[in-house]
Amino acid sequence: MLAPDSGVFVVTPICPHVLTMRPVMVSDNSHIEIVPSPGQADVFLTLDGQTSVRILHDDRIRITRAQKRLSLAMLPGMSFFEVLRQKLKWSGTAV
Repeated sequence: MLAPDSGVFVVTPICPHVLTMRPVMVSDNSHIEIVPSPGQADVFLTLDGQTSVRILHDDRIRITRAQKRLSLAMLPGMSFFEVLRQKLKWSGTAV
């Protein structure tokens, strides 16, 4: 979980085949480039659960922060952490 103002990209492997593949967080000022490995089997790119696109061996995928910001709905009078504590039932001295 990340606070809304964290200013990061989270790169998360989907269906990794080894346990060492974990999400990686990088600055939202980063420029991420994805390049298929030579001799790699078919590679597909799927963003936000939309239609998959085949990536060819000489394709390059570049990811950068958008210029426009997305405003998310927040409950009035409650901070992100108050909502998180309520939803996850975090309370008492154990936290």
